[in-house]
Amino acid sequence: KRARLFLAKDVLTTRFTLAGGELTIAGGSDVSDGTSTIAATVTGEPEMSWVLDASYAANAVSAISRSSVWIGLNGHNQTVVFRPEKTATQTHVVMPMTKGAN
Repeated sequence: KRARLFLAKDVLTTRFTLAGGELTIAGGSDVSDGTSTIAATVTGEPEMSWVLDASYAANAVSAISRSSVWIGLNGHNQTVVFRPEKTATQTHVVMPMTKGAN
């Protein structure tokens, strides 16, 4: 949730990059851009990157009241699932944007 700044209304896309046990979230707009890197517990593929519509990602993260968020995905260009924890029934699904997205 620390990266909400990069999910703001004027940000069109947000890139998530998972590498080396860290999740980097980057976003930009006509006015500014920035990144935030946070520690991540990873199960499965240790490195990958995906782009989401910033407003959809913001809606999913904002709906979760916990301080941490479980993110599940099966690979590039697959749906991304946001939950308060892996076993939670509260589920938010976001489709990724194509690699050509800005």
